[in-house]
Amino acid sequence: MNKLYFVGLLALASCIEPTGRGCHARALVTFVIDDGSVTDYTVKKPIFDAHRAVAVSALISTREYLSHDQLREMQAAGWEIASHTRTHRDLTTLTQSELEDEIRGSQTELAARGFNTRTFVYPYGRSNTAVRRIAHTYYRATARVGGGLNVWYRHGDADLGRYNFGTRYALPEQNTMPFYRAQVDAAGSTGAWLIYMVHQLEGADAQNLGDLLNYIRGQGIPIVTLTQGLDLLECTPTVLASDRPR
Repeated sequence: MNKLYFVGLLALASCIEPTGRGCHARALVTFVIDDGSVTDYTVKKPIFDAHRAVAVSALISTREYLSHDQLREMQAAGWEIASHTRTHRDLTTLTQSELEDEIRGSQTELAARGFNTRTFVYPYGRSNTAVRRIAHTYYRATARVGGGLNVWYRHGDADLGRYNFGTRYALPEQNTMPFYRAQVDAAGSTGAWLIYMVHQLEGADAQNLGDLLNYIRGQGIPIVTLTQGLDLLECTPTVLASDRPR
């Protein structure tokens, strides 16, 4: 295990309180950035660096927008590299052999570049039983869209919900600091793991991201990668009842 990662994990673990059921009730926040754009390094990383925070960059393995050196620097700063398939197809439309190519193939290609991925992000947030079965064969956890407050107890494979952050996919009245602060407050009051989906930053998004990181820090909530969260909690999340689709 990387020494810097291990030291950071110990520091985070000191902030987490057991629930008495083998799990932990303290809130966590994670930012998962889709597609592996070069702006993960040139725009977003400086914002996270300024707030001493880390994120997850989910890469499409056939699209090398980020250089090897940039990715290595991100990893050295504590970022996690995740898989986001080979070509970003809608997995729910594919055959089993095509799913293997997209899901396992991306892990193989990233490993050949020196990046061992343990977490997987569904393109468009879409999955079904067949997609999840194959993804969980190769990855420790997956990330989708919706139900971004994850609560914890022991059961099957981790299929993590995410809420949108930013202008591009925001619903009306949902790209405001009061809205984001309310989500953080909900995570803090319920001991949930709040995970955000991030794409390109537009308009006021960069300022809002910095303000949100400040707010999370002010609440004393750790900002972690997906693997850090899984290692700390050693459980599997499910969606809060209020977040389930109706």
